[in-house]
Amino acid sequence: MNLLQRITKLQFGKARQLEFLDVFFRLAKDGIAFRDALELMRHTSDSVDKEVVVHLQRTLREGRTVASGMEGWFDPVISSALAAAEQTDDFAEFGAKLVAQQREQSSALGALMSEIGAPLAYIALGLSLSAYFSHSVFPQFDEMVSAERWAPLPRNTYALGQAVLDYWYVALAAVAGGGAFLVFAFVNWTGRLRELLDRVWPFNFYRRMAASGVMESLGLMVSSGHDFRSGLAMVRKNASRYQRMYIVKMIRRLREGRTIPMTLDVNFFPKAEMAHLKMLSEYHGLNQVIVRTGATMRERAVKDITKMGPPIRLLCYAAVAGLYISLILSIYTISSTLQQGAR
Repeated sequence: MNLLQRITKLQFGKARQLEFLDVFFRLAKDGIAFRDALELMRHTSDSVDKEVVVHLQRTLREGRTVASGMEGWFDPVISSALAAAEQTDDFAEFGAKLVAQQREQSSALGALMSEIGAPLAYIALGLSLSAYFSHSVFPQFDEMVSAERWAPLPRNTYALGQAVLDYWYVALAAVAGGGAFLVFAFVNWTGRLRELLDRVWPFNFYRRMAASGVMESLGLMVSSGHDFRSGLAMVRKNASRYQRMYIVKMIRRLREGRTIPMTLDVNFFPKAEMAHLKMLSEYHGLNQVIVRTGATMRERAVKDITKMGPPIRLLCYAAVAGLYISLILSIYTISSTLQQGAR
């Protein structure tokens, strides 16, 4: 890719990729040939999507497949699944299902980020208000009557706001640094100690989300036409270091001649889901069961974190409300002190 294409790729994020594919596969399902669908999209797309369309048209003129042209522009999991599915007769149908599945994953991630971000926003709002009072309101009272003569509540409230004003950048750096370290540990930390930590929160929750991603990606690969072995290898290629720690164990078991349910049973996926998968695989096609299991795992993990949201938000509401009350009572207390001094 040249520099302009790299800049365009940065603008072509996951949401835009799915929107692009949704339009493309809807046209294909209506019976429109790939070349004609791309030509129609070229006339109706903005500059970013048009760059992708032109690249795909160039790919077709060179005699290559649409899926091969998607490599480098689309998420590796998407392009890998489409590359296998393009050899089948229901490519457009599979593409539409793929878009729906990826959108469900994105919605689940959005809901998770909302549950995490909302409490932080409440706390930031309360601390910002405290800092404002300590910067603009309390100093005026301090000029009238020394803060040393204030009651403990307004003194402490004033001190809290001053601490926010003086050290907000330290707190912000600590939160950002701690969050970055935690994300890095989630994605890259492997080994025996990590397997033990996966049993406690928040590592156990991340394990469930990572495991559901592996299971869904694996289901996507096998439903697109990959056999289980090649699908697992493709998932490994696009997985994080942490996910690969468990995928390597699965590949090792597969080489030992284990059955697919036994291959997957490496203490990565929840035991209940593995038992469910083993039972259903006896009645339904294993590929379908893997797809369903991955989606179910993701839904349950998001549902669990969503259940934690209301009590956490309630605690944040209570903390912010307590801060508001302390500010109001501080103003009232200082006013009473001023009135007593005037007498």
